[in-house]
Amino acid sequence: MLDQDVTSAEIANGVAEGAHRSPHWHRLAVVAGGLVRRVELLRLAFGLVWLIDACLKWQPGFVNQYAANVADRSKGQPAWLRPWFRLWRHVTDFDPHLLEVVSE
Repeated sequence: MLDQDVTSAEIANGVAEGAHRSPHWHRLAVVAGGLVRRVELLRLAFGLVWLIDACLKWQPGFVNQYAANVADRSKGQPAWLRPWFRLWRHVTDFDPHLLEVVSE
């Protein structure tokens, strides 16, 4: 059985204690290494999306026109979405700068 303090790098490299005992260890190491890489790529992708989102939110025009954008997008929405858009129109009409600070 593996100790819980074993890192993913040790698993991928097959260095963990008891690695030589399991006949399926190499397959497990390959699967774990691939999983670690996929998770790292997913985290990187979310980080990039978050960076783009932050850059767009901090543009001066975004905050000044946000209330108008929400009002424009609320037109023609289905009836079940109207309360949601109405809520955000009231929130943005109250103070769009406060919404900007709170949403970051």
